Amino acid sequence: NIPRVVDPQISTTGTIAFTLTTVDWPNNRRVAHLWRINADGSGLRRLTADSYPGPPTPRWSPDGLSIALVTSGSLSIMQADGSATRQVSKRTGVAEIAWHPSGQYVYFLAFDAPSDAERERQRLRGDIRVIDQPRQRHLWRMAIADGTETRITSGADYIFAYKISTAGDRIIISRRPTNLPVD
Repeated sequence: NIPRVVDPQISTTGTIAFTLTTVDWPNNRRVAHLWRINADGSGLRRLTADSYPGPPTPRWSPDGLSIALVTSGSLSIMQADGSATRQVSKRTGVAEIAWHPSGQYVYFLAFDAPSDAERERQRLRGDIRVIDQPRQRHLWRMAIADGTETRITSGADYIFAYKISTAGDRIIISRRPTNLPVD
């Protein structure tokens, strides 16, 4: 029954965005909402009307005017006051989002789209997950202006993590052969 604060993020303007997760006992699930508060403790406000099954992982834009967040596996951009949210990525399974220091791009990790053979196998197997057939995950960049998505990494590796330099001219990437724990 204890509410849980997850992933607080402070903006350049001193506003903090965080996810508050509570329990919905009648529906037997956790619900997550995005909130914001000023650094001095004033101005607490819920930004999302809809609840999410998982934390929406907010990330402030460099200018502090908008928030990138993952909602239901897709990348969305929200105005800092919560007034407007728009889904900007066509991909699902988006994770680990980060703004480029210029504010022109958002980077994220996402799985490759399943092939026709993988879709057919999924249709036949239903919700069975085969552990020894891992999917590759790559680093992507999405332009804020027009939503153009560009895959940054290639190859058969699974991109585990990345970090953008403060100047935005370099990216450190952590690769693994698969996402299996043995790797």
